[in-house]
This record gives sequence, C-alpha cells and structure tokens, in this order.
Amino acid sequence: MNYPPPPPPSNYCPIAARRTTPGWAVPAETS
Repeated sequence: MNYPPPPPPSNYCPIAARRTTPGWAVPAETS
C-alpha cells in the first residue's frame, strides 16, 4: 500500500528545503 506523505510542518518552506537554489533566486519572503 502507498501511504500518503505526512503533512508538512506549519513552518515548512520549500525554498529553505532547496539549499541548492542560488541566493539571488531566493525570494525575500523566507519567513
């Protein structure tokens, strides 16, 4: 059976998860 992935935490940030993204490509709204 394929269980659905657990819900991300309330403070989950896809940008923060992708540290490989260049600093200039990261939006200012990181909070």
